Amino acid sequence: MNKANIKLITISSLLSLGVASLNAAITPITIDLGVVANSNQYGETIVDATHTGYTGTGFLAFNNRENSGFTVEAPNDFTSITLRYAADSSAAGEYYVYIDDSSSLQFSGTSIVFSKTGSWTTWTEVTLELSGDAGEYFNLAFANDATNTGGANFDYITFNVPEPASFALILSAVAFTGAGLRRRPR
Repeated sequence: MNKANIKLITISSLLSLGVASLNAAITPITIDLGVVANSNQYGETIVDATHTGYTGTGFLAFNNRENSGFTVEAPNDFTSITLRYAADSSAAGEYYVYIDDSSSLQFSGTSIVFSKTGSWTTWTEVTLELSGDAGEYFNLAFANDATNTGGANFDYITFNVPEPASFALILSAVAFTGAGLRRRPR
């Protein structure tokens, strides 16, 4: 008779494997757009620090020019993206957002218009319901349109991560799966 090889899974064995860390919250990753090396800038998009209120070393300034924009490589899988920006004009302008595996700027995708914030020193956040994988690029391109006269400054981008499964659910799944491993006696 061939007996199934059943291993007892204990809490201490799970802890020794690091499973307890699954219950810890995964921290979203925020990238300072004022650091040149953190993004790929195109056209008239420049790193600037002339307005106060930004959180890092500076911000990316759009100068309302054609072919302007930036891309940022996602450091982790994400379920949404939060951008912090300021815009003094009547509207912050129309942009295209796109998720792609290329760092090249794309002038397509979903068109969005950011609201004005009132001044270049008044910053606000907007969360975009976009998801993607680590290594893909978030793309923000200024819409090339003669009527698009707004522009914005972008302080940082946060890649928001999915919530992990809770430790209690993992243990329940292990206990349920383990219960089905026993053989009935013949």
